[in-house]
Amino acid sequence: MKAMAITDHGCVNALADAYAYIKDKKINDFKIINGVEGYLVEDAESYYYDSFGKEIDDSFSFDNDFVVYDLVATGHNKKDDSIIKIIAKKVRDKRVIDSFAEFVHYDRPLSYEVKDRTHIMPSNLENAELLDKVLKKLLDFAGDAVFVTSNKNS
Repeated sequence: MKAMAITDHGCVNALADAYAYIKDKKINDFKIINGVEGYLVEDAESYYYDSFGKEIDDSFSFDNDFVVYDLVATGHNKKDDSIIKIIAKKVRDKRVIDSFAEFVHYDRPLSYEVKDRTHIMPSNLENAELLDKVLKKLLDFAGDAVFVTSNKNS
């Protein structure tokens, strides 16, 4: 084959993996046809919520400082998996003005899949603080900024 179509579902993760693979293998004559399954949403519905899940009214503005954050976890199961790293960027006037990155203590063995997906090793987590302390540091870092995430489940 000289080409392959990839359609991700609601994201473009496989596309990045495919491009990295063909670059790593130095495959120059292979084409990837990009695709993504998108989701339609009701335009009239608000998608801005405060930290308690309460809808924020239309007066909300990104003119204030805001913190974009990401949680790195061992998986997606609330019962069995844990947050192992928190990453955040503070933004003002469309510019990153500060960064935050902290590992979270995890006392179980990391699976090969987690190490491969996150590039986090057990040694990164051994001396890390517990989640409640890392969350306190994140709140101190954020100050009065608004928290923003692209993942409603975060």
